[in-house]
Amino acid sequence: MTLKKSHRFVSILALVLMLESGMAGAVELEKKGAALAAVLGTTKVFQYKTGIPAGADPKGEMVPAEYGVFYDKDASGKATKIAVAQTWIWEKQCRHGWVVGLDAKTSKVQTVHFTEMQCPHAEPVKGSFNDQFVGKGPADVQTLVEKVDTVAKATGSAILAAKAVKVAIQQASALQGKI
Repeated sequence: MTLKKSHRFVSILALVLMLESGMAGAVELEKKGAALAAVLGTTKVFQYKTGIPAGADPKGEMVPAEYGVFYDKDASGKATKIAVAQTWIWEKQCRHGWVVGLDAKTSKVQTVHFTEMQCPHAEPVKGSFNDQFVGKGPADVQTLVEKVDTVAKATGSAILAAKAVKVAIQQASALQGKI
């Protein structure tokens, strides 16, 4: 092989490796709009304007990079379900997204949908992982993060999921009777 051909081969190999590593780290699990519709049971959703999530301390614990609260309304105009859409960043390189569905009256988790998992060193968390959060409510927020069942090669993702659920429960509790 000539020097020119070996440089071309190395360049192509480097490009393939860069593309492979980037593709392996980004997983879109479900479109955020589809997750919101699934959680709320409708495509007609309302958004509650909020700044920093209830219960989050911007100077202390991590807060979501992106955050939104959505809800449906019954015939009387009251919310029956709340969906908290969040995107969190882990160690400045991993981006994870969830939509957490909660009962508006009890603030208990009904479902959790992963919308994004972009992390070069973690395996995607399986859907069954979310089942541990169903039924959790305000009484569980103090120990939720510590009691999460983590997943091998996705410990950080599991911790972020627990934090996302915790923030969603706190936000739903803060909104009880307001929407």
